[in-house]
Amino acid sequence: MKLKYLTLLIVACSLIGCVSSKRNYNSKASVIAQGTIWYVEYELGEGKSTGFTRSEHAVVMPGGGGSLKVDAYGKLTSEFLIITYPNRKDLNENIIPVHRLLSIQFGDGGVKTVDE
Repeated sequence: MKLKYLTLLIVACSLIGCVSSKRNYNSKASVIAQGTIWYVEYELGEGKSTGFTRSEHAVVMPGGGGSLKVDAYGKLTSEFLIITYPNRKDLNENIIPVHRLLSIQFGDGGVKTVDE
């Protein structure tokens, strides 16, 4: 019986450690670059990639796919790209591991308004 509780305690502590480490990703690594994302492309796996751009012209979209006219803010650390959507409170932040990041450019790109 004691072994069962000990095992349960170890599993619970491990889960708490995982959850707390995921919540602290923003504070563990120093920010390398941050700002409005002009475009970003990242790997999905199996040779596929996706991304988005603030522009409404598909020509500037890396890889030729993804979403256009996206208003997003990014923080790049040595471990993650943390993307937030300032005008969309209904969207959670998107966390991309750096090893999946193919291309990113910060800056407003001359876009003054973004319709979503």
